[in-house]
Amino acid sequence: MGKKQLKSLLILLVVMVAVAAALKMTQTGQVEKSRSINERDELIADFPINDVAEVKIETADESVTLKQGESGWQVSERGAYAAKSDQVVKFLRLIWGLKIVQNVQVGESQYGRLHLLPKEEGKEKKKGEVEKTIYFKDKEGKILSTLYLGKDYERMENRPSPFGGGPSMSKIGRYVKIADDDGVFLVGETFATADTDPSKWLDEEFFKIENIKAVEIKSGNKAEDWKLSRDKPDGEFVLAGVKKDEKYDATRANAMKNAFSSPRFEDVLIGQAAAEKPNKMTFQIDTFAGFHYVVKVGEKNDLNEYLLTVDVTAKLDENRAAVKDESEEDKKKNDEAFTTAVKAQKEKLAFEKSLSGKVFKVRSYVVDSINKKRADLMKQDKPAAGGQPGGMPGMPAGFPGGGGGFPGGGGAGGIPPEMLQKILSGAKMPGGHPPVKQATQPAPATPTPKAKAGKPAAKKVETKKVQENVKADGDKKTATEAPKPAAKPAAKKAEKSPAKPEQAAPQAGKPAGGEKSGKAPAAK
Repeated sequence: MGKKQLKSLLILLVVMVAVAAALKMTQTGQVEKSRSINERDELIADFPINDVAEVKIETADESVTLKQGESGWQVSERGAYAAKSDQVVKFLRLIWGLKIVQNVQVGESQYGRLHLLPKEEGKEKKKGEVEKTIYFKDKEGKILSTLYLGKDYERMENRPSPFGGGPSMSKIGRYVKIADDDGVFLVGETFATADTDPSKWLDEEFFKIENIKAVEIKSGNKAEDWKLSRDKPDGEFVLAGVKKDEKYDATRANAMKNAFSSPRFEDVLIGQAAAEKPNKMTFQIDTFAGFHYVVKVGEKNDLNEYLLTVDVTAKLDENRAAVKDESEEDKKKNDEAFTTAVKAQKEKLAFEKSLSGKVFKVRSYVVDSINKKRADLMKQDKPAAGGQPGGMPGMPAGFPGGGGGFPGGGGAGGIPPEMLQKILSGAKMPGGHPPVKQATQPAPATPTPKAKAGKPAAKKVETKKVQENVKADGDKKTATEAPKPAAKPAAKKAEKSPAKPEQAAPQAGKPAGGEKSGKAPAAK
């Protein structure tokens, strides 16, 4: 191979490498990316994690400030209420160990495209501004580092989006920038835990009531208030002041045994929001361990939430009662266990006392299980067997055997004999019940021979014959057995006959003197 051929081959190789690099850097729908040989691995080099004493996370609309106090991390926007220290430490460790995936080579003109335009103080938010800014400060308030969080980096999934409009996308990273640094980086973290809602950082530990000895409610209505108590932890509650006309049901009071056994709160109110203390109802609870709780609750709001305060005092027994014939070994072991238990009770008391004076927002389930009226603790009368009184099960009013019976039936649920007689006699019944077709003239005592058809006398005899058959057979035969010409005059005659008193009654469901229905118009 000559020198010219070798030179040509090297030039071709360089061109191929350049083309491959260009294709990689200009993928459709993505920004240009390249990686420097001298690029650092950590996003924030030498991040001073042990010097951070304050973390502030803010957007254009809200912010949260976490400060390290004497007893741990606190949420400034909630009156320095205790924060989830483990959650704050975990977040700081995330920043400390965050690696760069790619160094994005873009100029300032492209910052808006990645939502990394620095926010201008005192001015309205611009399109493409930094979505979220995180400040890390030391205990003197000096800024150690500032991190800008920009647009999410999404990856196309090999499945359609459940919302339509193309393939499904998933967030796998985020574009970020460090203040006072021109570099823009892509990291494999979405920062989902960097929440600006202060309530999401609050320590969830709350008061907990165990082994209730007595519980009492005071609502301002003495007739509805009650007090329950028991002598031993496994005993049943006894209602105080049971009246002669009350039937107390101990099983209905079982829910009170677990009152406030594992409550949780949603938020802590401060400032003007906490100025008016909740005072709709008060619960006073004593435990077998000597704790006394006063829990006050306000009105339930439209979101099924209550405002709540809690105050606690306790009389703890710090001396273990002597046990007869207890060995030295058992005494030593039991004394140690008792000392450990007393220590835990003191720590519990100290923490729950720290909640005094604070107003908490809780879900309705925390209170609803104990928010009962006195009547809710009584035995409930069982409904009469068979549905409605005096009727057949499942039959509606207005039917034979149904609840309430026919109109005029006296509510007995069946058909009274006199009403049955009216039905059989052909009288028009209230409620639209049609009369039974039956002759209006009494049948003769002796049968009359059937006459030939076509003569007036024969028609009259045929009508009487039908009437006799109806009466003799107990209404088994109907007037349809008679020839049609004979049936029509009888029907006309019945229509012209004077109305009986029973026919004057209005039909059920219609107002007297009118044909309009009493049914209300449908709501629009």
